[in-house]
Amino acid sequence: METKQIIRPWWASVFFIALGSALFLTVQNIVDSIINQKYAVASDKLTAASAYLFIGGWVGVIICILLGRLITKVSKHWRTTDKHPLNQPKRWGSFSSVSLAILAGILGAISTLIQLWGYQLNDLGVMVAMTNAFILVIVITEWVQRRVTLRSFLFPSLLVVGSIVLIAYNSTWRTNTSVLLQQAPELLVVLLGFSVFNAFGSIVSKSAVDNSNSVNVQLIRFVTLAITGSILTFGWAALRNQTAELIQASLHIATTPAVYLLLILLFVAVFASQILELEAKKQNTNVTEVVIVQSLNVGLGFVAAMIINLLWSGAVGPVPTDTETIIVRIVGVVGLMLALTLLPRKVASKNQ
Repeated sequence: METKQIIRPWWASVFFIALGSALFLTVQNIVDSIINQKYAVASDKLTAASAYLFIGGWVGVIICILLGRLITKVSKHWRTTDKHPLNQPKRWGSFSSVSLAILAGILGAISTLIQLWGYQLNDLGVMVAMTNAFILVIVITEWVQRRVTLRSFLFPSLLVVGSIVLIAYNSTWRTNTSVLLQQAPELLVVLLGFSVFNAFGSIVSKSAVDNSNSVNVQLIRFVTLAITGSILTFGWAALRNQTAELIQASLHIATTPAVYLLLILLFVAVFASQILELEAKKQNTNVTEVVIVQSLNVGLGFVAAMIINLLWSGAVGPVPTDTETIIVRIVGVVGLMLALTLLPRKVASKNQ
């Protein structure tokens, strides 16, 4: 008996699915930066970020449930007509898959809080670059697990990380070292904290989606993120005697109509980006291939930060406009594009 082989169109390849994820991830980063800079306001920046995580998390759960139901109905049509190229299973998966999705949500809540705090401190270009450095943790982890070889991925990965450093560059670091010394501890916490938690969350989600449905994994992960985020924000605020200010900041976000329009745009982008990420991971691939392609959002974020700052000054943080910084960051974008050019060739040669 012959088994029917599903032929995937070019747009259903790992590279293009991850590329779509990068585009939506760029929108997510832009909206996150705008809300943090303009609407998440408190005397303490961590409290402001916590308020945004609390309100945004639960609004996100509602939006993701609605989107999940819509995508499930659409995917059922694809399956019944035998045209669905991504081959999604119908069930929630095993207990192990659900547990891993919950763990991914917990790790996601921690990394998101660190990321939002970083957006309170830095401009969009720096944050997009910093939060993509987690790829190095993923490469090391998958190399230890023998899922990738250093020969195949070391150079593209290091090129991505080096390019990210250039994109985060600010000329004030050279002219005034005290600025760098002042920012260094905060940058280090954001870099290491987000990279570690986000990297392991990405790896765990890969294991969760292998035996489940990407939409279901995303819903479980997001509900867990909202619950964990609420516990984190109020627990941390209580320890720092910031509960009253956290409630005030949360009410300010919750009673601002413009925030809801931005949150709808944000979570449509978040849901689409993460569903595409899970779909890419679900194919016969490793996490490293997916996240390297996703790092394209660094270059997109750099361009978006420059354009948005011209149209709405300060909306995405204090974006530098001096020639030196712009040139160095452009070099970083070129390096990133080179890394992304190398990756498809390596993947193609490996799969032949």
